[in-house]
Amino acid sequence: MKLLGKSSMASFLKVVLDIVWYISIAVIALEIIFYVYAISNPGAEFEEAYIQVPCKIKALDIDFIDFLTGKLDPSTYRDKYLESHDPSNYMFNVRNTTTELRFRTHSSINLFIYLLVRLLWYTVYMFILFNLRKIFGTLRRKTPFIHENAGRMRMIGAAICVTQPILWLLLWVLDLLVIRDKFSLFGEPVSVAIRSENFIPIIFLGLVVLVISEVFRIGVQMREEQELTV
Repeated sequence: MKLLGKSSMASFLKVVLDIVWYISIAVIALEIIFYVYAISNPGAEFEEAYIQVPCKIKALDIDFIDFLTGKLDPSTYRDKYLESHDPSNYMFNVRNTTTELRFRTHSSINLFIYLLVRLLWYTVYMFILFNLRKIFGTLRRKTPFIHENAGRMRMIGAAICVTQPILWLLLWVLDLLVIRDKFSLFGEPVSVAIRSENFIPIIFLGLVVLVISEVFRIGVQMREEQELTV
């Protein structure tokens, strides 16, 4: 199967990106409508109005890293409910050994902060997806070496680098307000903090995309100069 042009791998991927684009629009719109409704009705209990964040959890001087090394049976904590010190929150649940914390809340402020985090993530996701669709469209037409593609790659890299610190800041606020030092497990205090170990790798990925975009731009410029000399 050829890589570029019609009936190629690039053409197939363009179709996949288009399908993902339209499905994402529908899913994101429904989620936003749902959370806005949940925020505007703080007294109601919504089964799916939950906050889900990756966390580091340490309880009874036993770190979750012990799960990975086999020192502790994961079933000790899996699917156990945490007791919230904040009456506006309830149904805390340690989902699995990756220490994903999922809980529902009555607090409109907590849901609003979480919605801001989700909106920022969705905006960047859709922005990157939009530009990838444009890039693969040029691959299908066999015209990838254009300044527009270099600019699109540069915008993708910049979006990753700029958005990640903002996401980290919003998650830090969420951590400070509703997560850190606010609940216990089996009657014992539990130390919980949002995981941020992916911060550096994602920033690095954004920088790599920026470098590739610059190399791409130089390649386009060299091609244009070569065409002029011919």
